[in-house]
Amino acid sequence: MAYTFKFSTGNISVGEDPVAACSGITVSYDGNPVDYYGADYRYPLAIELGNMNCEITIESAEFALEAFPKDAGGSAASWLTNSLVDLTLTAGANGGGLTGTIKNCKVVSYEVTSVQDDFVRASLALRKVQYVT
Repeated sequence: MAYTFKFSTGNISVGEDPVAACSGITVSYDGNPVDYYGADYRYPLAIELGNMNCEITIESAEFALEAFPKDAGGSAASWLTNSLVDLTLTAGANGGGLTGTIKNCKVVSYEVTSVQDDFVRASLALRKVQYVT
């Protein structure tokens, strides 16, 4: 089962500190259903998702270079490749739409599209990090 959701705006944060404003967000979520059957049951007792995958693409993420945490080296390249981030999805400009947060995302690719003074605009691809306990 694959699902794709589109959001107009959001924010990327490291911990509690927002570091980037985002627009043009697409969240793709895919998971294969796994059926659990009991003895002599015709229908499954439970259905869960296995092999889950969540990929996020952001058309435009705009951030100030000074917003990067100093413990990540203070540079865009080291921050983008070494940090887990949270993506907060916000309602659009007219106040409508869904809101939510996707935690523990890893930037898997990025492309800087423009640099002006201390501001950087980039397109990003993130992947949700799944923890198995």
